[in-house]
Amino acid sequence: MTGEQEELIKELKNRVHILMAKHSALKNDYSRLILENENLLEQVSDKKNRVEVLEEQYNSAKLASGVLVSEENKDVARIEINKIVREIDNCIALLNR
Repeated sequence: MTGEQEELIKELKNRVHILMAKHSALKNDYSRLILENENLLEQVSDKKNRVEVLEEQYNSAKLASGVLVSEENKDVARIEINKIVREIDNCIALLNR
C-alpha cells in the first residue's frame, strides 16, 4: 500500500468513528425524547381529567346558584323546584316503562 492509500484509510476510519459517535448521540436524544413525549402525554391526560372534574363542579355550582335565591324570590324558587321535581318524576316514569 502506498502512503496515499493509507491516508485515505485513516481518513475513512476517522469519518466512520465520527459518524458512529453522532449516531450514538442521536440515539440517546431519541430515547430521551420518547420518554419526554410519554411524560407530556400523561400530563395532557391528567389535565383533561382535571378539566372534566372542574367542569362538573362548575355545572353543579351553577345549578346550585340557580336554585339558591333570596327571600324575595321564594315563589320563583318554589316554581323552579317543582319544575325540576316534575322532570325527575317524568324521568322515573320513563325508566319504569
